Amino acid sequence: MVTSASTCAGAFTLTAMSADRCFAVCCPVSSRNGCRTLFLARLIIVAVWALAIAAVFPVTIYAQLIPSSRGARSEITAVIRSSIDSIDWGAPL
Repeated sequence: MVTSASTCAGAFTLTAMSADRCFAVCCPVSSRNGCRTLFLARLIIVAVWALAIAAVFPVTIYAQLIPSSRGARSEITAVIRSSIDSIDWGAPL
């Protein structure tokens, strides 16, 4: 989970940096007038990590350890497909 969350956070951080650069280039005057503060930067960092953890959370719930054929090692296998199949989606179309 930590590796996946870190990967997502990295991608979301690069997206936030690109949005900041785009805003600074497109609106140079208004971007310097109080919109880029230390508080806002910290808030965006917390939001990026919260979004990354939320994106990885379903995999954490539906993943399980299955013993490997190679002995004591275990492989993580997502069982999302079987969970989706077990959901009652209502009346058929």
